[in-house]
Amino acid sequence: MFVAAVLEEGGVLARSVVEPALLAVSELATNAVQHAGTGFEVVVDTASTLRITVMDDSARLPQLGWVEPWAERGRGVALVDATADRWGIVRDTHTEGKAVWWEVDLPTA
Repeated sequence: MFVAAVLEEGGVLARSVVEPALLAVSELATNAVQHAGTGFEVVVDTASTLRITVMDDSARLPQLGWVEPWAERGRGVALVDATADRWGIVRDTHTEGKAVWWEVDLPTA
């Protein structure tokens, strides 16, 4: 797991941060594969907060919406929203793509 290794190297070891981060990157990567239909790139930044960004080449934006309780799909963005302190989308001005980012504050020592 690329993200788990980067977090460990960066000294981000708290389960309260690592587990939501792994869930979020899984959901963002799954959205890129299922909905964008393009390749994607994952960037992890632990400089001042933990920010995970997933970039793809699709103009299609993720939608946060209500899902029927019995639905087998459609909860990814809700999980991203529920586990983040902040998240958002930035359109790439050079391509039709976008970057979806997820961010949490790191625990203070």
